Amino acid sequence: MQIIKPIEYLEITSNMYPIFLAWPIAGAWWWQEVATKYIEEKTKNISSQIVIIDPSRYIINWKSEKKLTPWYEYRFSRQREWERFYLDNTANNWWTILFWLPTQKNIIPNNPDWTQKKSYASTTRQELWTAMIRYPESVVVWIDEKFPERSIIEDDLKFYTNNPDFPIYSSLEKVIEIIISKIR
Repeated sequence: MQIIKPIEYLEITSNMYPIFLAWPIAGAWWWQEVATKYIEEKTKNISSQIVIIDPSRYIINWKSEKKLTPWYEYRFSRQREWERFYLDNTANNWWTILFWLPTQKNIIPNNPDWTQKKSYASTTRQELWTAMIRYPESVVVWIDEKFPERSIIEDDLKFYTNNPDFPIYSSLEKVIEIIISKIR
């Protein structure tokens, strides 16, 4: 299994199975390692063909410290260009885009002057709707049971896809099972 992070470039070939992880990077728990290990464990016979595309520039080491990888204008001038490149390439080849909408963890630092600059998960929600319009067959949605406005997003997904049974999952294990079934 390969994992690529922003600034890294990998030519995706037809024998690979890319999975793009999309979630609100600011304010969510670091689930990527858990998901990646679970996917690898469940796909031992084909894990060498799986490519996890992780837009987080944070690397978590064994001491649970976060390290931000530097941004270089090597191929993409902004991280958004990198994300769009891999979202488009993943979806255009009928692979998987996993959207996760978790509840926000408490991230407000002990700074009275700090304010949240935008609504929680606003970019992720916009990316979800864009993906649903452009490549609905590639999207797998996981929404935490306690996510604010979950019922509104569920209703909209079912309405705008014209599918009253549009699947929305509530656990990492279930969503990984679905992704693995798409691969095999």
